[in-house]
Amino acid sequence: MEFANMTNITINQTWQYNFMQQDASQEVWIGRVKLLRSICVPLIVGAGLFGNTLCFIVFVTKNMRKSSCSVFLASLAFADNSYLICLLLTWIDGDVTTIMNADFACQVLIFMTYITSFLNAWFIVGFTFERFLAICLPLRTGYMCSVFREKVSVTTLCISACLMYSFSFWTTGLIQWGPTKRCSHKIEYFEFLSVVTWIDTFLTMLIPFSVILCINSLVLRTVIKGTLAQRRMQEKRQRRSDAAEHSLIEDKTENAKPVRMAGKQRSLTQVRVAKTLFVVSLIFIFLNLPSHAIRLYHLIDTSTSENQSVSIEFYFFQELTLMLYYTTFSCNFVLYTLFGRNFKNSLILLIHCKTLADDRKKKMLQKLTPSEDKRISKM
Repeated sequence: MEFANMTNITINQTWQYNFMQQDASQEVWIGRVKLLRSICVPLIVGAGLFGNTLCFIVFVTKNMRKSSCSVFLASLAFADNSYLICLLLTWIDGDVTTIMNADFACQVLIFMTYITSFLNAWFIVGFTFERFLAICLPLRTGYMCSVFREKVSVTTLCISACLMYSFSFWTTGLIQWGPTKRCSHKIEYFEFLSVVTWIDTFLTMLIPFSVILCINSLVLRTVIKGTLAQRRMQEKRQRRSDAAEHSLIEDKTENAKPVRMAGKQRSLTQVRVAKTLFVVSLIFIFLNLPSHAIRLYHLIDTSTSENQSVSIEFYFFQELTLMLYYTTFSCNFVLYTLFGRNFKNSLILLIHCKTLADDRKKKMLQKLTPSEDKRISKM
């Protein structure tokens, strides 16, 4: 059923598929899917909630609050945690026990799934675009990359997502599937949901991926050109120094040293920022692309074929790609720690300050405890 592919959470239920084969092998593959989900989903959710919470705390600290992209990255951590909570509730409802007993709860869950997956993609686009401005158009960075403009962008994206996906409140609900009710899309809105699925695919896959790839290409070209220009300038200065007399060489070397150091530092900063940008963006593409490719293939197949059934092997492979997709919402803490110098320094400072505060509390308690004992002994 095509409407089952409207979100990457609701397609997880085996009861939403018509399988080609109806034999004993189906039960074997469904058992493998349940085992995969019972292991991977809790691990992804647990690690993601912990890491995203730390990321959010770091990005809202005084040290990082006014830095470039902090608003986008803090909002991304919050949106990712919201998605993971929806994923956890969906997993519990589908694989552990039924917890969805009201249409409104089901509608809110699917609505939150839509907007958080949309925001995840576009917050990364916003972060990538700001890094592009910082590297390729540094003279405009101060004007275009302010914290206020980031807040306006985040607010605009959130309002747009809420408006675009508000249809989930009247196209979803608790549907009777066998002996139980499940949270799903209503069959009477099948045609409408088919159109929306294509629009959602463009908004959360094709357009963000294209923008990220184009921006990364421009950043890579700028960094390479800047590095080559810096190298040519150094070679030119070296040739001039070699041709001058000894006294002039010393003067020129001393005068040019601050300029060379500043240029070298700027070049190293650009390379480091570009490296972080590439890693975060490319990991996002790598983890998202398989699931979105399967989704796009299924959309095209169901649009051009009258056969609405899928193979059980296809269903299992789709679950594998979904595990990669879910990892998108839980891996940013690891990436920031490995490749983000400012984030790592702020995290260490945060932990160090917390440790110092705990030490001060212990010392205060140690000072107060003996005095209390003395007072009690005198009584």
